[in-house]
Amino acid sequence: MSDRGDKNLLDRFEKLFDLYENNRELKLNFTEPFIVRIRQQGYKQFSKDFYIPFDALYTNAMKDAMSRLVKNRSIGGCNLGYLTHNEINLVYTGCNPSNYDVLLSSMTISQLVSWISSMMTSYFNEALLNQIDRQEKENGNRQEHQRLDLDIYKDALFKAEFKVNAFNIPKKCIYDYLYLKSWNCVRNSTVIASLAVMTDKDRVGKKAIELEKILKDKGMDVNNIHWNYRYGVLCVKTKENNKSKTEFVYLDKPLSQGGTNIIAKNKKDILHLLNGQNLGNIKQLNIL
Repeated sequence: MSDRGDKNLLDRFEKLFDLYENNRELKLNFTEPFIVRIRQQGYKQFSKDFYIPFDALYTNAMKDAMSRLVKNRSIGGCNLGYLTHNEINLVYTGCNPSNYDVLLSSMTISQLVSWISSMMTSYFNEALLNQIDRQEKENGNRQEHQRLDLDIYKDALFKAEFKVNAFNIPKKCIYDYLYLKSWNCVRNSTVIASLAVMTDKDRVGKKAIELEKILKDKGMDVNNIHWNYRYGVLCVKTKENNKSKTEFVYLDKPLSQGGTNIIAKNKKDILHLLNGQNLGNIKQLNIL
């Protein structure tokens, strides 16, 4: 497989999952697996003053918001979240609707995504404010030239908007969906990196592989992009002493081809995470 994933397989998955996403007025079957996809709208304008190409404070706020969504019992049944830049995917493995007030109300997709969008907006704003407060304290211990400009984040407070989709997905396709998102993250990280050194005129219309070559000629190797941005971050819900908690799992490579018939080591690990099994003090999931 190429270092950009199996393009034919990725294209097939893209079309397949697009079909699942498009009928928003059907009611979800909450006893079957479903995906909630949260994507920030107008990200380019929202982040225009942030540090480029990748902003750690923004990413940390998104991670904190994802963690709260994964753990939130009111939309229970979620054991896994996956953050890729300005998009969060929550995987719900199916549950008994009678256990959860929101699911019991049998919302349409439109009603559910509106409710989750409001929750995500609230969580993100709280997380961003907490990040600002933390950085203000750290700025007090830094030299003036090392201090982070926090005004750009204060200006962004309460301006983020999120679009949410929700759709059922066959259990055997969960890994395939994560595989698709993993390689989309790799591709998008190349595009985002190019924003820092290329004009829109030079960049628009070029494929990721072309951008990689241009960036390399300019002295930037996309393979050295921090894994937080290159491969995304998983958030898993586990139990410790009968209490739920969340952990972040950092990928050092993109997910390998799973398909529906191949059970690779990393696919087994992901399925264990989906089942809520505690894999111990895992901080790094090495993908073979």
